[in-house]
Amino acid sequence: MEAVLEAFRHSWKAYRTYAWGHDELLPITKSYTEWFGVGLTLVDALDTMYIMGLEQGFFYLYHCVYLNNTHTHTHTTI
Repeated sequence: MEAVLEAFRHSWKAYRTYAWGHDELLPITKSYTEWFGVGLTLVDALDTMYIMGLEQGFFYLYHCVYLNNTHTHTHTTI
């Protein structure tokens, strides 16, 4: 289970660094793309964080999504 958590943390760190608030991370180019412009990865990560027991990250992300103001929030470490 720890390897899965580490893989998620690694991916989440890359998303936070290169694509925060955008729909999808493009890891090879360290950039992002938009499908709908609503931060799809943020929404998608909510249930993953909850299931993995990453409560601090889940509640922070929930508030970012709830407030619909993802571009102005600072990043948190999971």
